[in-house]
Amino acid sequence: MFRRLLQRLLTLTFVSLLFSSTALATCADLDPEKLMNPVSRLFIFERVWVTVEREYIYENYGGLDWGAAKGGYRSHILSADTNADFYGRMDDMILDLQDQHSVYLSPWDSCDEDDFHAGALDDEVPNYLPTVSRLDARPDVVYIDIPTFDSAQVPGALDEQFRQNLGADKVSAVIIDLRHNYGGYLRSAYQVLGQFAIGKLGFEYDAHSEYPVVQRKGLYYNRFKDVPVIVLVNEHTHSAAEIVAGVLQAERNATVVGASASAGNTEMLLPFDYRDGSRLWLAVGGFKLRSGHNLEGVGVVPDVLVEHALTGLEQHEAAQGEAADAVLEAALQTVELFSVQASSGQ
Repeated sequence: MFRRLLQRLLTLTFVSLLFSSTALATCADLDPEKLMNPVSRLFIFERVWVTVEREYIYENYGGLDWGAAKGGYRSHILSADTNADFYGRMDDMILDLQDQHSVYLSPWDSCDEDDFHAGALDDEVPNYLPTVSRLDARPDVVYIDIPTFDSAQVPGALDEQFRQNLGADKVSAVIIDLRHNYGGYLRSAYQVLGQFAIGKLGFEYDAHSEYPVVQRKGLYYNRFKDVPVIVLVNEHTHSAAEIVAGVLQAERNATVVGASASAGNTEMLLPFDYRDGSRLWLAVGGFKLRSGHNLEGVGVVPDVLVEHALTGLEQHEAAQGEAADAVLEAALQTVELFSVQASSGQ
């Protein structure tokens, strides 16, 4: 269950700050094998239903006639035999929206999520903070690995990595690796973007309006502003990571390298907490590039397409020097091309 929850957590795109739960119940208050009374179950169902009806970003509800489907869902969900079954059926209803982001968490999963963000599960999850290094084959190339944006600590951790590992030596190119990055906090992603691109970067939008995204300089912006940027993506690059890749490609003329387009899954989520301790993460908005281009359903398309890409395990082995990384090699070939162009004055 936690592995499934963690994967969903890493696909979350939008949380401006860690929120404090307004739910009155806790995960210890309900026995998964017992069953709440019918009035409580109906109340929860109605609250979640109305939230989706009023707040969901897509007017077609993933192809569902939301109003007409209500009776069928209500009968099915309220006939659950246990609390665990009830919450599972509620989650299935939200999954039927088919946006790949929205999810309904039981009180127990909601508690796991709160513990995850509070750091209480540090022994169960790896360290996902970014790392910065200079490549052995090209010490003038700075390699930045960002596994996730799912922490408010990511921008500060990146600044610290720059301070420790960037040094004063020449930087001919920057490679930003966003492969297998499932997204996270959009605020963290914007702050990372500020190291490479500033000003108006695009627009957030909801069902009612658009809101410009403007980013100020990061601490190392001046160091990188004239340096070529290469971004690595794959089909497992989601959400906030896709937005970073797309903005850099559009606003910074970054070269995107990968074996496929990114996932094309960029909705923004907000949490809705309920009195039983359950939580609905619902897609309520999205992101468009400054040109108006929407990455949702399309993804970021590589400028350099690599025929053979590594699996997650092979990518880890490549990082340990145990396997060749064709995407990284293609990125280094792109750096060589930049060097030739620069030396010839192109």
